[in-house]
Amino acid sequence: MATEPRHRHVEDAGISELEPYLESVRFPQGDCLMREGSPGDACYFIVSGEVRVEVDRPDFDSNGVVSFMGPGAVCGEFGLLDDSPRSASVYAHTNVVTRRLSAGALRDLCDTDPAAGARMLRRLSRSAAEKARAFSKDLEEFTLLGEPDPALDALVARSAAAQQSIADWPEDKIDALIGALAAQIAGRAGELAAATVAETGIGCVADKAVKNRFASLDVAQSLIGKPGVGVIGGGERAPLTEIADPMGVVLGLIPMTNPVSTLVFKALICIKARDALTPRTSGPRRWACSTRSSGGTEHRRTWSRASPGGPPARPPPR
Repeated sequence: MATEPRHRHVEDAGISELEPYLESVRFPQGDCLMREGSPGDACYFIVSGEVRVEVDRPDFDSNGVVSFMGPGAVCGEFGLLDDSPRSASVYAHTNVVTRRLSAGALRDLCDTDPAAGARMLRRLSRSAAEKARAFSKDLEEFTLLGEPDPALDALVARSAAAQQSIADWPEDKIDALIGALAAQIAGRAGELAAATVAETGIGCVADKAVKNRFASLDVAQSLIGKPGVGVIGGGERAPLTEIADPMGVVLGLIPMTNPVSTLVFKALICIKARDALTPRTSGPRRWACSTRSSGGTEHRRTWSRASPGGPPARPPPR
């Protein structure tokens, strides 16, 4: 989901008349405005700054960022309207200034000034409806898209060509490429970690540098010396022989919380299995730091040293 629709200044949203019922609250960068599963006892009108909406993903090692919201947007209105627990967590992506409307203040407003209370309920309902429509549109694009996508078809074709270029490589040649790529990433682990934190505003450089080194060197070490295709398990006395076969083109979701380390370990695993990785950011934005970790002159030189034919031709820029 992209940045929430129809951001407006607070005055344009028509809540300045309701100041007696609103509490001004400031959140430093990184603070949590509301946590998933907590009571929906208030909503926040964003005056300045930007917030980040995340949903808990227990099957992953990082949360899923679903949207960003800026000045004029409202967060938390769903829980306030239907008295339900929070469906997502909201964090201050930058320093944020908000106006907080509690459930008690909304009840007081409706009791003392029913007309103003009705207007506020309409504003909150409109905000919730806009988000629901935006979600429906995003869902339709993913599930009901009937027209072919030439750019996507071309990407898959290039990925398939790349996959075929290493399909018959022996294990020692694959291992040499994996080791060389991992060494390059590890050598720039700190630089890539700093770029990640600078772009996403999440985490600390030291921790992400450790993750980048683990996702490169440690993952490579776990793969090198083991078969990636063909017979990978079983034997003469085993009742079952395990045989690995390349899948082809693999879609890899890359979270904004750990874009570099996730891209690196998925790329190494795909190379070992003679597959092609087509990465896609799973959040609402694309991050240049993950692009820096997956391309560049040095990586192409590494591939060229491992393969006299070099990597597949890079498509012209658009």
